[in-house]
Amino acid sequence: MILIITGEVKCGKTTLVKQLVEKLENIKLWGFVTPSIFDKGRVVGYMAEILPTNKSFLLVSTSGEGEKVGRFILLNEGKKTLFSELERLKGDFFIFDEFGPLELRGGGLRSLFNRFLESGKSGVVVVRKRILDVFLRDINQPYMVFDAEKNDAINKLLEEIKKLLRGGM
Repeated sequence: MILIITGEVKCGKTTLVKQLVEKLENIKLWGFVTPSIFDKGRVVGYMAEILPTNKSFLLVSTSGEGEKVGRFILLNEGKKTLFSELERLKGDFFIFDEFGPLELRGGGLRSLFNRFLESGKSGVVVVRKRILDVFLRDINQPYMVFDAEKNDAINKLLEEIKKLLRGGM
């Protein structure tokens, strides 16, 4: 089962994922979250924080070598580090923050996302609202959608995760 967290840009999707990770401290998670890097109130990049190790490094920036999407670049070195770190890890529940336009086109972190799906494990994936319909047509997995902008999203996610874990995923 894929639990999809969706919402508009800067609505708190990653913040919700980080809250979720804190509450799931007794579950063996694997994956990553991508908190924003700000400069003078403007997003200038994204870090990658590996779960469960909390290793962190620059993944997306406005300059450097890599795949361009909008004004950002998925850095080759960051992508290589992410794949290398996650190759060594396994868990009971995955976290993928976030699936975006690059992944829809088969690039970016798509092969990593496919690896999560092929693991047969349940997990959380973050998808922006504007690409959600295309994402849903593109996957062939059972899913549930949670709106990050709803006040009760964290409680509903936790409830569903508990059900999944009790059921053996």
